Amino acid sequence: MAQHLAFGISVLLLAIASSYFIQQFFKCPVEHRSNSEKVAERTSWLCSGNVSTDRVCRFKNLCYSSRLDKFVAIGVSSTEEKSLMKSELGEALSLTSVVDMKYTCDIVSSSASAIQNGKVKIKFMDGKYLIFARFVEGNLGHFIHDEMIPIYQTLFLHHKAWNPGAITLMLFDRGDVGTFRDLYSTFTDNPILQKVDLSFEEDNTITCFEDAIVGLSKETVWFKYDFVSPEGPVMNTTATWEHINNFTEHVRARLAIYPNCNGDDFGIIFRRKTNRIIVNEDEIIRAISEEFGLKIIATSLEENSLTDLIEKASCAKLMIGVHGALLMLMIFLQPQSVVLELFPYGIIPDYKSQYKTLASLPGSNIEYVRWRNMDETNTVTHPENERYFGGIAHLQKETQNKIIESSEVSPKKRLSNPEWRFRLYQDTIVDIPAITKLLGGTYLRKGTQTRKDQSRFFDLIGSVYVFTVRAVKQLMSKTSPNSQLNTNRKRALKTTVITYGN
Repeated sequence: MAQHLAFGISVLLLAIASSYFIQQFFKCPVEHRSNSEKVAERTSWLCSGNVSTDRVCRFKNLCYSSRLDKFVAIGVSSTEEKSLMKSELGEALSLTSVVDMKYTCDIVSSSASAIQNGKVKIKFMDGKYLIFARFVEGNLGHFIHDEMIPIYQTLFLHHKAWNPGAITLMLFDRGDVGTFRDLYSTFTDNPILQKVDLSFEEDNTITCFEDAIVGLSKETVWFKYDFVSPEGPVMNTTATWEHINNFTEHVRARLAIYPNCNGDDFGIIFRRKTNRIIVNEDEIIRAISEEFGLKIIATSLEENSLTDLIEKASCAKLMIGVHGALLMLMIFLQPQSVVLELFPYGIIPDYKSQYKTLASLPGSNIEYVRWRNMDETNTVTHPENERYFGGIAHLQKETQNKIIESSEVSPKKRLSNPEWRFRLYQDTIVDIPAITKLLGGTYLRKGTQTRKDQSRFFDLIGSVYVFTVRAVKQLMSKTSPNSQLNTNRKRALKTTVITYGN
C-alpha cells in the first residue's frame, strides 16, 4: 500500500514539474499577456541628456494608447506631479537620434483609479524594451549612423552589459522591419516589434511596459541633415572612434565574424549595376593593382550578404566607392586603411561630408581622400529614370533644361531637390591618373613601400645581422619605379580637382 502511495505521489510531482517546465519553456518574454491579478503600478522614470535636444528616458510601467496614439503615465494626476513630469520629460520625447528631426512622442497622465476601476483594459508587456523611430529605411548609411550605433550606445548607457535575450526592440514608426534584420539581431534574440503590434480592437485597451527606454542617445551622432539648416557635421559632437570600435567589436562578435587578415593585402571597390556606375571600373582596378601591388576586389550588396561585406571590409586596406551608403562600412576597416570617395559631376563634396567627418573624429586611424568630377563630358546622365532615381522627365521642359545646364547643386533642401537626385544618380568616368596620384600620398603608398622593403630586408639577411643606422635608412628610402599607366584612352580627361581629406 505504501509503495502504491509513494508511486502515486511521484507521478503527481512529475506531472506538476513537467507542466511547469512546459510553461517556462514556451514562455515568450515579448508576448502580450493580460493578467487580472496584476495591478498597474505608478509610472516612474529616470532621464539623461538635455531636455530640448537629446533627452532619453527609462520608464517603469509606461503605457501606450493606440487610440490616442500617446504614451500614458499612470498615477500622475496632481498639478504638482504633472508639472514635475513636464519639466523632466519636456513637451515631448524625441524617438530618434537624428538632430533637428521632429519625431516625438507625447506623454499624457492618468490617475491610477481610472485604470484600476475597470474603465481601461491593460495588456502587460513583461521584460525590457527599447522604443525608437527610424529616419530612412533601407539605407545602410542611415541605418548604421542613425540607428545601430545609437542603439548600442543607448543600451550601454542604461543597461551597461545587456542580455540579448532580455531586450526587445520596438520600431515606433509605420515602416516594415526592413532589409537589415540581421543587424537588429545583434542586439536582441527576440522578435522585432512594431507599432502596429500595439493596435487592439477594443479602444479602451492600453499596453503597459514593465521596463522601457524611449528614444536614442545622440552622443555618437556626428552628422546632421537638412531639416533646419544645410546638412553637415554636428558641432561639438561627442562621438569618437572609441564609440565606433566598441560597436564594431560587438557586431563582429554577434555575427561570428572573426577575420583572418594574415594573407596578401587587398582593397575593395563598391560596384553598382543600376546607377552611379563607375564606367571605367576595370581600368581603375588594373591601374591601382599595377601602381600599388594591391589586389582590388569588386563587390556589391546585390551579390553579397551584409555579413560578407563586413568580413571583407575588416581586412581591406583600401575602400573605393561613389558617394553612397556602402561607404559607411569604413567603420569596419583595419587601422591605417584608406577610403577614397568619388563624387559625380555637380555634387559639392563639402555638402556631403559625413564620411570625411567620420574619418576625422578623435581616435581615427583611417585616412580619407576624395575626388570630384569637374568635367561634364565624363558623366552619363539618366533623365528618363524614375524621379526617385534622378529622373526629371516629369518636370516642365524649362525646369529640365535648367537642371541639365547647372554645374553645381545647391545645398538647400537636398532631399526634396530633383536636381540633387539627377546629379547623384548619374554615371561617371573617373580620372585614373588623378586618383592614383591622390592615393600615392596616403597610407597606401607608405604601407606599400614599407612592406616591400621589409620583405627585401629579410630576404637579404636570412638571419640576424646588425646594420648601421645609415644602411637601414638607405635601404628604407628606396622605392620601386612607377608602372606606366595606359594613356591610350578614348576620351581626354580635361579638368580635375583633387581634395585631400583631414
